[in-house]
Amino acid sequence: VELAPINSLGGAPQRKGEQLPPAPPGAAGPLPVGPGWHAGAAGFDAAQAESRRDGRPMLIYFYTDWCPYCRAFDQQVLTDAAVGERLARYVKVR
Repeated sequence: VELAPINSLGGAPQRKGEQLPPAPPGAAGPLPVGPGWHAGAAGFDAAQAESRRDGRPMLIYFYTDWCPYCRAFDQQVLTDAAVGERLARYVKVR
């Protein structure tokens, strides 16, 4: 079973030239990477090696600290137990 794209915010896709809302107050700085996630360029290399070794597909999550949608995705979607169960078969890197 493959995962379908998730739109946790329920909004329409961003249109060209449309401004994103600002990050919420106190949202500066990266959120910690959860258990089972590799982080950054070094994490990519480690995830790639693990994927090859274990024969599992990789899931690459592109994230920025300043993006409020990324933060909402981390806080509302990736913390959901059902999502975690579905992602368990992947080698994950952010």
